[in-house]
Amino acid sequence: MDLDEKVDKSLMDEFLISDLVKIIHKSYKHYLMHQLAYLDVTPGQIPFILELMHEPLYQSDLTSKLLLSRAVTAKTLKKNLMKKI
Repeated sequence: MDLDEKVDKSLMDEFLISDLVKIIHKSYKHYLMHQLAYLDVTPGQIPFILELMHEPLYQSDLTSKLLLSRAVTAKTLKKNLMKKI
């Protein structure tokens, strides 16, 4: 086996692992969405709910704690999340 074959095999192994990770991630997200559907909650809202269960926080505090942009925080909160808490 020459160097080119080793490199090709190594790249193929990494490619297959990355594909597997993508499939697992998509499957898990689909499972979460299905399990949370009856609550009318999305997977993206879960970190917000977990933070707000402990104490009331300002939007800026959530943005900092969850390491998100202000726009993403505002959009997530606007999706009826405040009615669910």
